[in-house]
Order: sequence, then C-alpha cells, then structure tokens
Amino acid sequence: RLQRGGLKDVTTLDKQVVLDCVRDAWDNPLQVASAAGRPRTADDGPLVTKVVVFEEKHEDGTKHFHVAVLLSRQMRFAKCKETLLERHGLVAHFSCSHTQWWSAVRYGTQSEKKRVDPDPLRWVPQGHAPIDLFEDSQQPFCASAWRVRREQKDIDAAAEGGVQPVH
Repeated sequence: RLQRGGLKDVTTLDKQVVLDCVRDAWDNPLQVASAAGRPRTADDGPLVTKVVVFEEKHEDGTKHFHVAVLLSRQMRFAKCKETLLERHGLVAHFSCSHTQWWSAVRYGTQSEKKRVDPDPLRWVPQGHAPIDLFEDSQQPFCASAWRVRREQKDIDAAAEGGVQPVH
C-alpha cells in the first residue's frame, strides 16, 4: 500500500512525529460508524498518561519504532489503529505479549535481542514527574508470580540434570 500512496514511510519519520500521531490517535480517535464498540460518552480527561518512543535501527539502515503507551483507563485498540491508518497513514501492530506498562518499557530498554535506542523519547503531561526508564521497566512484586517463576526454574534445573535447591 505504501507504493500506492496513503501510507507514510516510517524510515523518514522521527520520534516526535510518531509520538504526536500516537497521542492523537488515542486521545482523539476517529468517530467512524464502522468501528466496533460504543462511542465515548464521558470525557474523563486525557487518556494517555505516559509514552516512550523507541527507534529500532536495522543493519541495512532501515528503522521502525516501538511505542510504550500507558492509558488512564482500559480501551480497545480498534479505533486507535484505524485513526493511525486513516488520519496519519501509519500501520500499527499492538503486541499481545506486553500487557503491562513495565513490560513494554523493559522491551525497549533492556532487550538482549534488539539494538536498544540509547535516547528514547519520553512524554508525560505537563506537571507530572518525568519517566524513569529503569524504575518503570521493573516487574512489580507479586508473591504468586515470583513463586511460579522460582518453581519453573527448579523444574528446568532438574530437567537439565542440575541439582534442585532445597527450600
């Protein structure tokens, strides 16, 4: 579709443009009859509370962006995706593996598989504390999740012939 027109070439964009488009798509989505769900009935203030834009560069010189977005309430992706496409000419993929803010931020800051952006663009509303990428990328403590993780490590160690720790 890029060759037919209508889509922007992301290799020519900068992080600020991506940030502006994403914020607009969440806070001011198109009101299209074809979009699923009910129209917004109440204005509870701005929806977007934090955004971090990571630029990922590839060996061949091309690039694309990863965007971590924290919303003030739950919303569906459909209207945001449609707004990004129709209004801004951007195709978006929403990850199913990052269901919480810390996970999306961690992917952009601490990934061993990706070339991490050394200077991601951070945004919070005026008057809010700036984003601390290290702090925001830490998994919150949850006793049950830590127990499951510890048990899985024990199972993996036993399967590899390692010694199982005594608890």
